[in-house]
Amino acid sequence: MRGAAPLWEQLLLVLLMPPAMAFFFAVLARGWAGAVAGLLGTRVSDTTRKEQAWEFWFVLWACYAVAIGMFIYGHVIR
Repeated sequence: MRGAAPLWEQLLLVLLMPPAMAFFFAVLARGWAGAVAGLLGTRVSDTTRKEQAWEFWFVLWACYAVAIGMFIYGHVIR
């Protein structure tokens, strides 16, 4: 592959970017829930916190699946 990053850099991205993206998603979700609760004059419910924790893990594994799929596609199929 011409113009591609070195293999060590690609592997580093595959390992580090999914947690960063999931963390970014979690921060945005918490901020949104806090903003809505603040407008309503309430607090974020425990149910919402549990759903956000589940969503974090779902997004983390989905990002890993996409990153690994792109890595395999770039090296094996293409």
